[in-house]
Amino acid sequence: MLTRLGREVPSAPNAAVFAAFEKHLKDIEAWLATRGNTTVLYVDHGVVLERPQQEAARIANFLGGNLDINQMAAQVERSLHREKSNQNDPVR
Repeated sequence: MLTRLGREVPSAPNAAVFAAFEKHLKDIEAWLATRGNTTVLYVDHGVVLERPQQEAARIANFLGGNLDINQMAAQVERSLHREKSNQNDPVR
């Protein structure tokens, strides 16, 4: 994406960036698990793109159920999904 936008691509190796991001996610998930006063709903971006109506219903239910599921699902714009330049990237 940066290349397409004409911006400089950082020299950090992809594997190092992905590893740091994965560690950060695991740290956050572990911290959230210790929070007795916090309820978390994990939403997978790919699943939202594949099944927006079902995921909208799941999110609405988590938030109390008083939301317009059709309007929520209609906001999913598949064309904005990030580019996949390397099929070997560990994060999709």
